[in-house]
Amino acid sequence: MEGCGKRARAGELTLDKLIDRTKKRGVQPAGIANVKRDTLAYLVFSSGTSGLPKAVMISHGNLNACYAQILISVFHAFQAQPPEKPEYTEYPMSLAFLPMYHTMGLHVYNFRHFIAPNTLIVLPSWDADKVLECITKYRVTSIALVPSLVFQLLSHPKLRSKEVDLSSLSGIGTGAAYLPPEAEKEFLNVLSNKGKKGGKIQRLSSGYGLSESTIAVASMPVQGMLGGKLGPKEGSAGVFLPGCSGRLCKEAPPGTPMEELEDVAPGEPGELYVQGPLTALGYWENEQATKEAFLPGGWLRTGDRFIYKDGHLWFQDRAKDTLKVSGVQVSPTEIEAVLKDHPEGYLSDACVAGVPGPRNDGELVPRAWVVLSPAGHKAGAKKVIADLNEWVQGQLSKPKQLRGGIEVVKVIPKNPTGKVLRRVLQDRYAKTHGKVKGKL
Repeated sequence: MEGCGKRARAGELTLDKLIDRTKKRGVQPAGIANVKRDTLAYLVFSSGTSGLPKAVMISHGNLNACYAQILISVFHAFQAQPPEKPEYTEYPMSLAFLPMYHTMGLHVYNFRHFIAPNTLIVLPSWDADKVLECITKYRVTSIALVPSLVFQLLSHPKLRSKEVDLSSLSGIGTGAAYLPPEAEKEFLNVLSNKGKKGGKIQRLSSGYGLSESTIAVASMPVQGMLGGKLGPKEGSAGVFLPGCSGRLCKEAPPGTPMEELEDVAPGEPGELYVQGPLTALGYWENEQATKEAFLPGGWLRTGDRFIYKDGHLWFQDRAKDTLKVSGVQVSPTEIEAVLKDHPEGYLSDACVAGVPGPRNDGELVPRAWVVLSPAGHKAGAKKVIADLNEWVQGQLSKPKQLRGGIEVVKVIPKNPTGKVLRRVLQDRYAKTHGKVKGKL
């Protein structure tokens, strides 16, 4: 749909035409409903990375708080760094491909445009070729990515070709998962090395959020916010947004009351619990899951592990994905980042998850599933696996070695929002090697 009647093309429906068509059909406007802060506004589905998606209940109060949060954040950001005058004269142009039934697509592509009008180019789904084509053809100014898509673009041969023009881009955001700083640097270098193409982008906008907290919990601040007290930190998920507070706690069973949780020591990883007006009402018709995640006092158990340092949150892993090998906590995300950082650039994607170890004692050990890049295909799977094992051994401690092996696959399974589905790979492994079962 084109923004407010502008940039209309043959076969496209502008907002003005949609309004006219509705009037001609005699559709009567709905009455204004009287709602309260805790009145249910809509249902949105969680990502479903560790099971079936759950319907999250978002209230009208959640929405009000969400957009008050955005306006406050933007106000302070503009005070620190006044925005440059845009090079375009019409509305900004964004590329939309994430599902709009998920909270990120719903807000970024829809709700936020009520306070900042935007023109959307809507794709049915992610297609790297189409994305690069549309950015060039429609002079796209902003795009929201997830880390796995950044890696796909980095290994795409057209990204560095002359036929792709990225000079219109003024903002690239990333979220939903961890993006290694090395990957961000490489992506920005590719853009800046193309002359003016992408040179105006100094860093990718990152943050952290989840459906159960309406959308956002933390975001990367701009340099100089709050009188110079805040600034960006490479590799972090950012700082708590207005209205949000949190605790990092030691591992505990789901549903443990907040007063029984133990905080981790400074600088140690812990599971993040957040509190604030953006916390959802709970899960629709799922009382057990609601009790486990939504705690008294407005607290929400995120299921994600972070380190809190220098006022910033540093993502470690999903609590359910973290392995304990020989008594040591092992982060699959850390191993994935090391694999993708191999100097030969062998991989376009990678996933690490736990599988039964050789001692058959119930302990899970790391196993990697990898997708080869053009450089990886050229080297051959046998050499890539040998080189990756040697690389990991030189970079990480013994408990983090890939004792479960490395397997080359064509694609890493993901949900529609780009989050990796580790359980799918674990289930496949279990069918051929035996059941994957964690040690309690």
